[in-house]
Amino acid sequence: MLRRQFSPDGRQIALSVAANAGVLDQELRVVNLETGAVAMPVPFNSFPAASQFDVNPVWSPDGAHIAFVALSSSGTSGELWVMNPDGGGATRLWVGCNACQPSSSLIHIATAPPRIYGWLPGSQRIAFDPAPSGQGAYAVIDLNGETSPAGAFQVTSVDPASWGSASQMFVVGARQAGLPADRSQVLRGDGPEQHSLQVIADVTVNPNDNNVTGVHDPRWDPQGSRMLVYLESGVQGSLVLADLDARTSKQLSSRVAYADWMSNGDGIVTLEVHPATAPLSVYVYERDGRLRAQPPPLVIPNDTRNVLTDLAARAY
Repeated sequence: MLRRQFSPDGRQIALSVAANAGVLDQELRVVNLETGAVAMPVPFNSFPAASQFDVNPVWSPDGAHIAFVALSSSGTSGELWVMNPDGGGATRLWVGCNACQPSSSLIHIATAPPRIYGWLPGSQRIAFDPAPSGQGAYAVIDLNGETSPAGAFQVTSVDPASWGSASQMFVVGARQAGLPADRSQVLRGDGPEQHSLQVIADVTVNPNDNNVTGVHDPRWDPQGSRMLVYLESGVQGSLVLADLDARTSKQLSSRVAYADWMSNGDGIVTLEVHPATAPLSVYVYERDGRLRAQPPPLVIPNDTRNVLTDLAARAY
């Protein structure tokens, strides 16, 4: 997920790469995008008896830390780590277990890796899923390894969290306790431990027709307003711009695969699928949702050689 791997200033990116050709280890690399220099953090041998996989790096908002997941090919449950961008100060924050008691507030499914949702404002706490198999949970851990209980909702999305100013938080692809499993919502709260969440969007999941089958990937306006964008799934899935203060929302475009704000909030960038014109195209919209006057959209052939899986907009 490229949006999580860029440093806040856009000048570096953290990647998980194959360490060698003979063994399927994956190690982290930090690439300076201006000079091309590659930093090779020290491998973390948390699983000395098996191949090692350091994956899913997520940069903290202040640029001081990178959180990541360490896995083992032996089937051992995953671990949550944090390190400095140069690889120093590596610390293991959380270890999965193979047989947690049902009474545990952080039940972990055997062999299932933890999933990082992202850093909270302040760069001192990380939201993560300790049980990503089936209906996931939601918990927060600080840099000392202290965890808070999971929230009163279940998470079903891959990348469900975005935080804005004043600690605004919302999750997507979630359902609150007591709701049927075929509902998909965008939820907003003032903190990860809040049990009463505001519903921004609520849809009934119906994969058997062309209607909306879910909502996902909400993103707060980086400029701090109470505007956000989110995506609707479905054959004609679309990008929605919502203004919570004005209590309005409008559809900007259909067939949108990914969308995010520019890092300074000046516009919205989308990756769209329009078979009549091009398999994949990149568009830019103004803050108010108007399509920005621009040259013909960037076109990327979508075939076995070119398959895009995410979108990240960064300004230098």
